[in-house]
Amino acid sequence: MITSFSQRAIGFICISLITLCCSAVSAGTQDVSSLVTKTIVVLSSYDPELPHAQRFIAGLTTERKRLNEQIDFFFEFVDHRRLGQRVSFKVRADYLKAKYSGRKIDAVIIESRFAQRFIESQGEYVFGDVPYVLVSSLKADRSKLAVSAQVTNPDWLPGNVALLKYLYPDARNIAVAGDSSRIARSFTASLMQAFDEYYPGLEVRQLLDLPLAELKRAVSRLPEDTIVLYTVYFQAPDDSRYIPREVLEELIPHAPGPVFGLYRTYLGTGVIGGNMVSPEQSARDTLNLALQLIANGAPVRLRPRGVYSRVVFDAQALEKAGLSKTQLPPGAEVLFERVPFYETYFVETVSLFSFMLVLLLAFLVMLVLYVQNRRHSSALLQSKGLLEQRVAQRTEALELMAATDHLTGLANRAAFYRQLGQHVEGRGRFVLAILDIDDFKQINDRYGHPGGDQALQVFAWGCQQSLREQDCIGRIGGEEFACLLPDTDLETAVIVLEQLCRNVAAWEVSLADGRVFGLTVSIGLVEHSGPDRSSDALLQLADRQLYIAKWSGKNRVCYEPVADSVPESEVLPH
Repeated sequence: MITSFSQRAIGFICISLITLCCSAVSAGTQDVSSLVTKTIVVLSSYDPELPHAQRFIAGLTTERKRLNEQIDFFFEFVDHRRLGQRVSFKVRADYLKAKYSGRKIDAVIIESRFAQRFIESQGEYVFGDVPYVLVSSLKADRSKLAVSAQVTNPDWLPGNVALLKYLYPDARNIAVAGDSSRIARSFTASLMQAFDEYYPGLEVRQLLDLPLAELKRAVSRLPEDTIVLYTVYFQAPDDSRYIPREVLEELIPHAPGPVFGLYRTYLGTGVIGGNMVSPEQSARDTLNLALQLIANGAPVRLRPRGVYSRVVFDAQALEKAGLSKTQLPPGAEVLFERVPFYETYFVETVSLFSFMLVLLLAFLVMLVLYVQNRRHSSALLQSKGLLEQRVAQRTEALELMAATDHLTGLANRAAFYRQLGQHVEGRGRFVLAILDIDDFKQINDRYGHPGGDQALQVFAWGCQQSLREQDCIGRIGGEEFACLLPDTDLETAVIVLEQLCRNVAAWEVSLADGRVFGLTVSIGLVEHSGPDRSSDALLQLADRQLYIAKWSGKNRVCYEPVADSVPESEVLPH
């Protein structure tokens, strides 16, 4: 009896120990897996300078930090701006396939329509069988692309029309404004279906496919109290490019009635509000879906998750439109409300008035002393001069800091672009060069970011020693630098920069742990000898020559005359 009980007790203890060991191993595996760096490619058709794109990227990086995940993001903007001309899907696919060959891609995030069409056409060829997460208000065509997950919200656009119906049930004049791009037309088509449902029989004006100046005139000629629903305006019929938020700021002063918008980035321009999408929240949802797919270990499909949209209003625009909070739908968010200064900053207000009183008393005392002791006036003036001198010195130091790259000590991106603009306006002869350290990503991977930072510092120091005194060099991003060679023709610039290439190849970067490695650099340059090219055009031409240098074998200088004789098929790999 006792023996049987002892055997059962020993068996129970063994099972418990085995369970604890399995749990510990599982927890250790999870801890190790969380430290593995994941690689996610983000494809977008938006320009990286657009507020929407910037906030989407910020949402991804913020969520990565919140989740404490090791993720390398690679952002690709497929809107023709990178190469300065329209490039076919096949050429772009060959370029991306070559760029990411040999690299394990864990997931691909597709943001916006143009990127979606590109992936549907070339995704499997470029990235293979990896999880795809699509951010779009339209469902993916699964016959063309096996999307694993999608962040979508079919009620986003109709929700804006429902909001107008809630606020203006008897509206008789409504207009939809935007450009003629595919995204604007698809938005308009969805909105028109919703208008037919909520405002049957109402003729909604469509202000599309108009140059910006004509669009302003068309908006100003609308009947009084016309409600304008603004979608997007990226591109005019003459192919001019715009930022939608900036276009909205220009349109609102011409609108005869209230203006509503689709994106949260429009707030602050004078737009009243709308059922708006938050790029930051969309990015957070997208990243969580991508990580969930990666954790599953195999491409599976997840249920679509809704895009985060919410009814949001601008308090000041509401006031101008004559709308009160009581007229808004339940749950609406109101931003930028004006709160009396003394209510928001009561303690600060009291402190400010006390400080001002002390200053006033001090001024009176100083005035009496001044009347009684005029001989002290010179000392006061001298003190004032010293104070102004210190302020000027500190101001100069701050301006220098604002124009300097903290890592290399060179001019930063903003300072260099200002100098480039000044040279272009001066209409003198100069040469613009863009320099990119070859295989810098491999340096970071092999020697870590400290090694990469030291390589950048060595390169910057060496460039300052190798270039002429009148030349200006700055760091414009990552391992990319730009150089201005004023009063220089193309032939002289080629000689100077080819010598720089040879110098760079001879340098060695010595790390604290004794490891040593070398550097090479690829350079693209273009000559400016007249007023026929803008700063953007010069940067695009120099950037194109840099790409030619990269694809021609790296560690070389390429310049504009070569581009005229190089077939298009040799510019990018096929």
